[in-house]
Amino acid sequence: MEPSTADVWREFDRFLANEVPLADFASWVHQSRELEHLISPSEYQALIELDERAPHAVREAAKLATAIYEAHRPGLLARDRAERLARGMLAGEINIAAGSRAIARLYHDDNGWIPLAFVGIASELDHLPTPREFPLSDPRTLAERVNQHRNAERQYRAPALVAARRLLERLAEIKPADT
Repeated sequence: MEPSTADVWREFDRFLANEVPLADFASWVHQSRELEHLISPSEYQALIELDERAPHAVREAAKLATAIYEAHRPGLLARDRAERLARGMLAGEINIAAGSRAIARLYHDDNGWIPLAFVGIASELDHLPTPREFPLSDPRTLAERVNQHRNAERQYRAPALVAARRLLERLAEIKPADT
């Protein structure tokens, strides 16, 4: 099944949010038929020609992806990301800590329409290591740190899901230009 337009922009967002490595994004670009019809031929050609081994390849790819996103969805990246994260949290596809931290970062990037609750939740979770940091932990304390992480996520799950619902309601009420 071919991806929808929303799926295409979601993949751009995931790359720009550092959730997808450049190699995977480049592979997706080469496989996506929808993309070729959605963006201009010159934009598509520039994406196809990305050399993931070149110096500064990630930065150059991010600049290109951002420019393409803005050309087709001006001013909507933060809104689209917030919606994607909130929906992912509600669906159980994005863990509460990662989603809350990412949405809080959006709030701090001058997106005052995001519920402040995410900032508080992210702040409460700041002292905990992220799952990416688990391998860096002292092996003797790793189990304790993983348990702390799980307990904190359990504690903040309900408030984060309420905030995610509130965010989606807010997005439904306001026009994209208002965000």
